[in-house]
Amino acid sequence: MDERAYTYVDRTHAVVGNHWMERTWSAFLGNTYSLLQKHCEIEWITGPSSEFEIRDENRSFDTMDFGEVIWSEENSSIGATLVCRQQHPDLEVCIKTLAYHKNPGMRRRVSVRNRSDKEIIIRRVTLERLPISPDGVTVLTDGFEQPQNAVDFDTLERGIALAREDGRGIITGIDGGGHYSAFSRPCECCCLALLGPTCVAPGEVWKLPATYILPYAGDLTETVRTTYAQLLMHLRKQSRARDHVGEDFSSDE
Repeated sequence: MDERAYTYVDRTHAVVGNHWMERTWSAFLGNTYSLLQKHCEIEWITGPSSEFEIRDENRSFDTMDFGEVIWSEENSSIGATLVCRQQHPDLEVCIKTLAYHKNPGMRRRVSVRNRSDKEIIIRRVTLERLPISPDGVTVLTDGFEQPQNAVDFDTLERGIALAREDGRGIITGIDGGGHYSAFSRPCECCCLALLGPTCVAPGEVWKLPATYILPYAGDLTETVRTTYAQLLMHLRKQSRARDHVGEDFSSDE
């Protein structure tokens, strides 16, 4: 497999992708409007995503509460990364989405900086919010063995699968586990979140655990044994080098 992951940014859209999957954002608003599983041409989302949500004691913030979106691109031996920065008077959010060169997966890392002069107590951070339709999709939990129509639970599991009737699907999750919600609320959505409270002091950065999306087609058991195991190996390696609160906002390794 010689194809390499790639990024592209112009005045209207920003893209990161690899041989298997491509994700596209509005360059102006900073929200995802396409998550394409290539080759089988499956568009996973039904409309623009509100991307993330941060709740403190009194308020909630999402993409629409922030101002100018600043994009940048990075490339390494592992993959291609698209970096999105957004600022609010009290907060700055940096989202780094990495598409691997030699694995179908995409890794996403959210960091939050407190720009105010007071500590902020964060009650919940939604790290991923994808408007996926539940039609014809089964949620697989408990090591991808338990089929369910909908889930809304806290778990140490690193992933759940969204499986289509035609044998195609995606595995998505939080490195280390967290709160998973899929098709359990009126909005047709798949959300990955962490629950607080977490106190972030003025000027400090909270670098949250990585989330990921891995497309598959065919035998899920074989995917788990091979490409999913390889993705978890990448996540473990990057987790060992994880930055902690107060370190450089931009660094990721």
